[in-house]
Amino acid sequence: MQERLRAIPVSRRAARFRLEVAVVLLLAFLSAPAAAEKFDLSPYLGPPDTVGDFKVIELSTGDMMTLEVVAVAPEKNGYRVTTRVTQTGQDPILGEGLVIPGKRIFLCDEHTAGLLIRFEKPLAIAKFKTEQGKLNKIHGSGRAFYEGTRVGNAAFGGSWVFVGLEPLETPVASYPETAVLRFLLTLTVKSRFNGSVLRAKEEWVGWHAPGIGQVAERYRASFWVDGTLVHETDWIDEWLIDGSLGGEPIP
Repeated sequence: MQERLRAIPVSRRAARFRLEVAVVLLLAFLSAPAAAEKFDLSPYLGPPDTVGDFKVIELSTGDMMTLEVVAVAPEKNGYRVTTRVTQTGQDPILGEGLVIPGKRIFLCDEHTAGLLIRFEKPLAIAKFKTEQGKLNKIHGSGRAFYEGTRVGNAAFGGSWVFVGLEPLETPVASYPETAVLRFLLTLTVKSRFNGSVLRAKEEWVGWHAPGIGQVAERYRASFWVDGTLVHETDWIDEWLIDGSLGGEPIP
């Protein structure tokens, strides 16, 4: 009986402590800021790709560029898409991506300055749902090839952010509302032959219209070899002037 009487105050103190902890946690929960609501970018990233879709882009440099979907293959929960890019004075290149509708967009390979970068696994470069102003990280690694020969290892990194919504006027069309995405991307390639390091950095802002996807872009790039800047561009603007998605003309 004595042992039981000793246990009662101890039990009461333990119960009171648990109650105080519960009250503190409840107050902390009630006073914590609510999680930011995620914005669904799906309408602004365009409809699902179909073979034959194309966009004709005009650049402020006077060049023209055409993007054409040449293959679409089903994948688990999504599809793999191959796009041919043809720009004035350059050989056509092929790019491959992976799309998981409602989830993410992945890059499977990357063409930069004549190099083919093949990633070890698809690189997540965008999400369909994100918070406005939130910095989203991008990082991946792979191998670099030039004219079919492996020349080194590659690292790809950077970030992107959904800036917000705004109207847009281009030389050929008016868009009452576009989603603005800002990217900062860095590609680093280390030669397997002499250890030389090539680094390319690109900054760009893209405007995306509902039902169409990207309709305009502003970007600039810079290139280094072994830490020395060897070339950089001024800001270049480009905008959609013609195209077709799912058999329907745009813009």
